Amino acid sequence: MLLLIAAIVGTGPPSTLAEGVHMAAALDPETILFGKGPDLFIVDAGTGLTVPWVPSWSPADGGWEEDGGFYSILVSPDGARVFLAVSVYLPEVFEVPEGADAMRSAFLGIIAGSDGSGAMPVLVGMAVGGGPFYAFTSDPQLLAGSPMFDCEPSPVGYSELLFRPFENGNGASPNAVDAVTGEPVVLDIAGIGDCFRKCPYSDFFSIGNNCYGEYEFGSFDEPGVTGTWRTPAGHDSDFRGWVLPDAVLLGLDGTPLLLSVDGSTVSPALPFLPDVRAWLPDGSYILAIDGKPGSLHHALVDWESGEVEIMSTFETPSGLDRGRLSPMPGSAGVFFVSQDGELIYLPLGQPHGGPAS
Repeated sequence: MLLLIAAIVGTGPPSTLAEGVHMAAALDPETILFGKGPDLFIVDAGTGLTVPWVPSWSPADGGWEEDGGFYSILVSPDGARVFLAVSVYLPEVFEVPEGADAMRSAFLGIIAGSDGSGAMPVLVGMAVGGGPFYAFTSDPQLLAGSPMFDCEPSPVGYSELLFRPFENGNGASPNAVDAVTGEPVVLDIAGIGDCFRKCPYSDFFSIGNNCYGEYEFGSFDEPGVTGTWRTPAGHDSDFRGWVLPDAVLLGLDGTPLLLSVDGSTVSPALPFLPDVRAWLPDGSYILAIDGKPGSLHHALVDWESGEVEIMSTFETPSGLDRGRLSPMPGSAGVFFVSQDGELIYLPLGQPHGGPAS
């Protein structure tokens, strides 16, 4: 194991770009898209200049009552499309089964171009459990996820769905939509549900009951479950995030363990157990060291040799706590939304190395 310290220097100072923010996603290397109440804005991470971002189609245009707020904001890997899960309400003019008034509240999935053009409704869902769970495929031709109700994404389609007997479905329900046409797609893949976490640089995803130390993996390119692993009896494990295109990092009894998507494991010879806060497109990481939460390190990690090169160290930004940082395309900075609703940006300087691998 080897710990190399290339430089102990600070990054640029954190800057608060907006307040009252619920969620945000990077639109391009300089711009962040964020939701504030029922409205959307884009902000230049360098200058702080903020302007409204308005999709060309809204739920009201389709006859929905707008409930305000977002369940999900995603940007496709190529930055060409945006997915929004918008809170909506089925108008009272549409009937629902007796006792099902609570189901009038739902959300509508919308896909639009990065400038808001070409917006279209693609799915209807309802927030249950830890969801919803959605992700663009890396090509990025599809948006996959759950829930996706088997109905037309309109008030008429949704109201008709509510009257269908549960046991009389119309075949397999869709679990993806074509990101260009909006047409529903049925993928033969592992079921998407609780603990769904897609790898940012491949089409693998983790699923399963992580709360009980059970891990399963799937892929948008392969049928069924690709691998499983269960924490050995008498031991404790916790999920530390994706660190390779085909592997996640676990903490097993306080020591690092790489778990691959086929269910195999390797114990890397790391000098400490990293708490990975961000994996950047250039292959570097923002990480903390267990027991030292006040500092974050921008580092390169060789998961095979265990060599860690720390390029910079900085104070954990106020409001981050144990949360994760979202990287900008191009790796020049990271951002997060604090518990108080502040959108905070942290510049990192020049990218290091090549694409994640």
